[in-house]
Amino acid sequence: AIRCDRATELLSYLDRSVDGATHPSHKPTQTAKHLSAVSGVDLSLVESDHPRHRLSRDTPRQSADRDRRQEGTTLHTTHLTPGGRQSKDTRRDRTVKRLAHLTHTVSRLDRLVQVAPPPAVVDWLIGGCVAFEVGSGLVSFTVGTPEGAWLVWLHALVGVTLVGLLGFKLARVRHRITGRVSWDRQTPLSILMATLAVASLATGVFWTLGGNVPIWGWTTLNLHVGLGLVIVPLLVVHLRARFRLPRRTDLDRRAAMRTGATLAVGAVAWQATETADRLLGGARRRFTGSKPTGDLYETDTEGGGFPVTSWVADDPDPIDPAEWRLRVAGYVDEPAALTVDDLDPDASMTATLDCTSGWYTIQDWSGVRVGDLLDTAGVDDEAQYVRFVSVTGYRWSLPVAEARDALLATHVDGDPLSHGHGAPARLVAPGRRGFQWVKWVERVELRREPDPAQWVVTLVSGLD
Repeated sequence: AIRCDRATELLSYLDRSVDGATHPSHKPTQTAKHLSAVSGVDLSLVESDHPRHRLSRDTPRQSADRDRRQEGTTLHTTHLTPGGRQSKDTRRDRTVKRLAHLTHTVSRLDRLVQVAPPPAVVDWLIGGCVAFEVGSGLVSFTVGTPEGAWLVWLHALVGVTLVGLLGFKLARVRHRITGRVSWDRQTPLSILMATLAVASLATGVFWTLGGNVPIWGWTTLNLHVGLGLVIVPLLVVHLRARFRLPRRTDLDRRAAMRTGATLAVGAVAWQATETADRLLGGARRRFTGSKPTGDLYETDTEGGGFPVTSWVADDPDPIDPAEWRLRVAGYVDEPAALTVDDLDPDASMTATLDCTSGWYTIQDWSGVRVGDLLDTAGVDDEAQYVRFVSVTGYRWSLPVAEARDALLATHVDGDPLSHGHGAPARLVAPGRRGFQWVKWVERVELRREPDPAQWVVTLVSGLD
């Protein structure tokens, strides 16, 4: 069971041991630990499970006596040097035979490694899956209609598959982690990255199965996303030190079959988690994974009764309605500045607010159609996008055609908006996620192109 790519290092160590070149402080237990790291088999566990494997406790005489008792009349030929001592080759052969006997005992984790794809393939699959998970997770924040549900499902499928791949990886390198003799400068970083990866996957699966343990106002879904983002720079540093292309032998037919089997098992496991989610009450979740809260069909609380959240750090002081103005500007024929009294809430719609924190709510919203505002101001032919700007500088752009069907809401569930929900006016954009529903809107601007800086502003708005 000795790995071929470690054989040279192992034999070199045995040569040094026979010649007495190892440090005098090296004891049998330390030798066993080193051989465990070299061979990939935990010899310390093997020793403790069988009386023939107690290398760390038996003296050479006790070991020889026990060998004679257990092997009966079997004769051992000993090659002596002229000085009466065993030759180096004889002692080396006996050590190799003994190690080979010990490594016949293979743990369950070793069997797991044997059925896994080649190490290089596993490493590349993990890297590819992590990159896909980060990318698909960020893009899924913008998915608000069922047409984009496939991306969320694929994100979950790859995540469950990543659990198995990470299991293969940890089973293979566990001896390098637990045996300090094999550590190098990159090992602590690798351990940190593995810990964060396990935590990110665990929180994702926990959320999928209906669990949620808020920490400092962060939902389990928030923690899942945060941990996943922290892994990215660590993975880049790790790849710079450990990068290795797969060899031709890593891409043979057997490797392809094992890789295919791994992906198939991941798909089955994902379907099992989906079934478990439905059985545990997840049927009421949206395709985005968000849980229902404060729906107008379930509660009779003032103002809709849904949570007050802000993207990152947006938290302005309450706005004085008498001082507030809504300005319509940009590529329009007649710029306008409207007061609260000018915004007659004569338009209404029922729309779903799906927050990226992991909840959604269905509410009745009333206010002014954006299309009516644009018709009043007159839209220039060059205008292609409408940008909604908050008093905090937070902003988002929508195509003109989509913006016309949006609403600048002043009321929710028949009540005036509270400050936390975006009073005096907030954007209601059906089919968009909650962070795109700009609160505390003070400007509506017609533009020829979308605002590329809006992605940056979502991260820094409110920090000044």
